[in-house]
Amino acid sequence: MGSAEECLDLCVVEDGCLYATFFGDSGACVLLEDCTDLETCGDCTSGVQSCSDGGDDGQSNGYA
Repeated sequence: MGSAEECLDLCVVEDGCLYATFFGDSGACVLLEDCTDLETCGDCTSGVQSCSDGGDDGQSNGYA
């Protein structure tokens, strides 16, 4: 995975994915159905799908 944006884009198309975390140091992308355990990490970006970005497809892909 090359970027946090690509990681969240993958979450948008995966059934059941609501949250995504991208680890920049390793390039790992973790897709999650829920986010109940919050942890601090140095080189990661986490995001949640929002309801709509105003686009034609009704989906959104942005990190909160």
